Parts: sequence; C-alpha cells; structure tokens
Amino acid sequence: QEEVEQVVREAKANGILLDLIHIDNWQEIPNQGLWIWDKKRFPNPQAMIRFLHERNVRLSLWIFPYVSERSPYFEHFAAKKYFVMSTSDQGPARFKATADAKDLVACFDFTNPEVRTWYSEKVKEIIGLGVDVIKNDFSEAVPEDVLFFDGSSGVQSHNRLPYLYAKTIYDAMADACHGTGRVPMLWSRSGYAGQQTIPAVWAGDSGVLAADHA
Repeated sequence: QEEVEQVVREAKANGILLDLIHIDNWQEIPNQGLWIWDKKRFPNPQAMIRFLHERNVRLSLWIFPYVSERSPYFEHFAAKKYFVMSTSDQGPARFKATADAKDLVACFDFTNPEVRTWYSEKVKEIIGLGVDVIKNDFSEAVPEDVLFFDGSSGVQSHNRLPYLYAKTIYDAMADACHGTGRVPMLWSRSGYAGQQTIPAVWAGDSGVLAADHA
C-alpha cells in the first residue's frame, strides 16, 4: 500500500500522467483467487483507494479462478463441491496453472449456480470498495479428464469456462455499478465465443509465445 501511494506521489510530482494503477499481488500467495486482501501489505485498502481516487487514479486488481491446494480454504471449498471435479477419484481436479508451476490448484466450477452466486458476492464486495477494473487472468488450464457441475465433460466445457468466468465477474460488476455512474470494466486474457460482448479483451503473453515459436 505504501509503495502504491508513493508511486502516485512521485508521478504527480514529476508531471507524469497517470490514470490507473494495477496490482497483481494484492492477495497472499496461498489465497490467490479468493478475493481476500493481504492485510499485512495492504492494511487499509479502502483508504488506499480513496487516496487514488482523490488524485484521479483508478485501481485495477488481478484475479484468477484457481485455488492452491496449499490454501487453508481449499478443503472448505472442496467439501462444498465448488471445484471442477476429477473423473478418476471424484475429488477436485488438481493441475498446474502453468507448465513451470510448483503447486497444484483446483478451478472454481462456473457451471454451478451456487458457485456463481458466491463468486458474484465477492466481486461486489471488491467493487463496493471502489475498485474500478478487474484483470481476470488464466482459466484455460483445466484438463480434459474432468466433470463439470452441469454434467459436461472437460472437452465440452474447456473453452466455455473462460467465458462463464468472465461473464460471472462482469455481471456482478454491472450490478454493483448500476445507478452509480461507474462503468464495469474487465481486462480478460482467455476467451470464447461471446467474449466480445464483455469489455475488454487483451492478447495475453503474446510476445512470449511469439518468442517461443521463433
């Protein structure tokens, strides 16, 4: 929090135009994906957001739809069957979010209405604090040998999941912003048919991919 505020102060002092601050690691590492502030590093998020808005700077936060198996909340959500399930052992499907990841994660199942309701409330809490933009990252790593709540297979819903993930967040933001004059805005990387109706989409890590294929 102190660093974010200092960046804004220095930008203003040096005449650098600054419209938005984006923060990736606003959650503790084991609890990324759960919409829980790391209060050690951001002791007063609401005061920070007020500080930014008073200087005409908006705030963007990163999120992904996964939960690390090291999170103290993992078993709670596993018991509620909020995760995409494995077809081999009927438990949460565990996988690596990236090829070089060390921890295994599970993914929230956005075909489950109960998950969407819970997730939407978490989004609304964040937007209620004054957060302006959500960067909804990842969602494309769910393996094929899984079963979704609605009965679809990993093959059938692998590409549909990113859209449901984005739409859940966008709809919750739209509800939270209704009548306030604020505009809901996502910064989505993964997408599927229909994603073009949700602003906005960016081609994530395209430079890295291009280098890998050069």
